[in-house]
Amino acid sequence: MEEVKEMKRIQLTIEKETGKKLNSPHRDRDHVYARTIYFKLCRERTHNTLKQIGDSINKNHATVLHALNNIFPMLLNYEPKFKVLYSKISTDKDLEPLEIQYEKLKLKYEVLKYQIDTLPNKVKKHIYSNID
Repeated sequence: MEEVKEMKRIQLTIEKETGKKLNSPHRDRDHVYARTIYFKLCRERTHNTLKQIGDSINKNHATVLHALNNIFPMLLNYEPKFKVLYSKISTDKDLEPLEIQYEKLKLKYEVLKYQIDTLPNKVKKHIYSNID
């Protein structure tokens, strides 16, 4: 279920940034590039199969595979606008995979818990050091 939500977040972000509906049947360059970025990000951020990724926007697995193997490398080399878009979205912290977000929050929690646990000792030391 989380994988579906993650793909939906990626889809909405790309549609917002490009103004193109990813599940439309249009085959113009901008639509194809927007879908390619979607496929790449879904592949990087979810554990879904090519079929699941394609099905999410009414495309088949062969379309996803073709986009990843042929269109994406070309897009990075010859389409600066879409290269910038991919870089921007791929580094967006809100779109990090949920596992990574969870691990970061867990680490912050552990650090804060340690700081809270050690706080009374620090306060005691400070009080005793000022007495001498």
